[in-house]
Amino acid sequence: MSAYPHDLSMRSTLFTVGGRSHGFRYISEFVHKDYDLATLVRHGVAYHTGKIPLHIRSAIEDSFSNGIINNIVCTTTLMQGVNFPASNIIVRNPYLFTRRMKDRENVKLSNYEFSNLRGRAGRLLKEFIGRTIVLDESSFEIEQESETLFEHTEKELITGYGEYYEKFRENIDNSIENDTLVEDGKEKYLITYIRQTIYRHREGSHARLQEVGINISKDYIQKSLANLDSMSVPSSVIFKNRYWDPYDLEIIYLGLRRNVFCKLPSNIWDRNTLESLKSASITFPKIMPYYFDKYISNPTNDNDQLERHIWSICKYATGWGRETLLRDILRERNFTDDASNQIDQAVKTISSKVCFGLPMLLKPLADMSEDENSILSIIENGAYSKITKYLIAKGVPRDTAIYIKQTALADVDQEELDYRQIQEKISDLRGHVSLWIFSQIESAGM
Repeated sequence: MSAYPHDLSMRSTLFTVGGRSHGFRYISEFVHKDYDLATLVRHGVAYHTGKIPLHIRSAIEDSFSNGIINNIVCTTTLMQGVNFPASNIIVRNPYLFTRRMKDRENVKLSNYEFSNLRGRAGRLLKEFIGRTIVLDESSFEIEQESETLFEHTEKELITGYGEYYEKFRENIDNSIENDTLVEDGKEKYLITYIRQTIYRHREGSHARLQEVGINISKDYIQKSLANLDSMSVPSSVIFKNRYWDPYDLEIIYLGLRRNVFCKLPSNIWDRNTLESLKSASITFPKIMPYYFDKYISNPTNDNDQLERHIWSICKYATGWGRETLLRDILRERNFTDDASNQIDQAVKTISSKVCFGLPMLLKPLADMSEDENSILSIIENGAYSKITKYLIAKGVPRDTAIYIKQTALADVDQEELDYRQIQEKISDLRGHVSLWIFSQIESAGM
């Protein structure tokens, strides 16, 4: 009888060690052989940040939940956003910055946020106690003398734009009254919000603006509405782009008709997709620098470097939209000795600039196309085929979905999908693919 628990323990150990070896091979194969995370996983340790590719992030979460990985170093995003089965949470201090800045406010966890964070310690229905260990408790500033670090705390939320509007009221009112174009400045966002509200709600906009603390006279609103109605840009474009100043959309619309802005490619497989994306993007830092900085960022004043920066993002976007696996995109790069950090930076560029920034920047051009243009949604999702889109919609991470489509589902009809056939083939994958891949499929409920 005494041998049974020993056998069980041995099998558990073999499963854990084997799982880590699978993890090392999986991450090396599906990201890069020089990716530091692969080596860490081999020792039962992992890190989890926003820079990690989605399919690796999902695999790390599953392996931690299943006990393959014992310790995970992460940002607060993971623990606050996911009900993670952590026994202990170790916090050094509340600071969310790596270097203290003297000329600006340094971001850190409030007592409210820390209370939410420590509530994640302890696995539900598995442990009686969850522990939160603070290495530097003195670094937490107690807001009131009577309050302790571990008491219930509350956070007051301030709604509306009243305070911000009053701060920049003179500039905002002048811009609305005179219908002037605001190219930049802290009041740019609020002016965009006001003009969009006036255009959408017309006579009812006065009451709506007052509800959020913006007290602009009805005369200003009527005058602004008349000028907005006189623009050439279609109303559907303004409605679809609520974060763009209608006056800026008018400039893009007229520029597109005069060939100042280039049209977007209509198909991700067009021969000149890369050059077309670059040509469409290159005009924005010159004519719309506010939006370019907002969605892409301009790292240089040198035109040649800026052009290379845009080309690199459009190069990533082309491969991403064509369902090129991340590992194959990264293999085209010549990483130096600091390979792991460069891989992180490349992944961050794809997730922030390619999947979000570029589609947001070019969205007005797509909405102004004569025919429906889906290329930006293809780039955003990193998928063009029905099978890949179906798997992603079911919750399978993008790279895993593409890999399954290319292998197990290679002979499935790409146009007329047989969902039962797809489910059967995926079910047959158990034992034939890495458990790090299959766990992602199981997590998606397939």
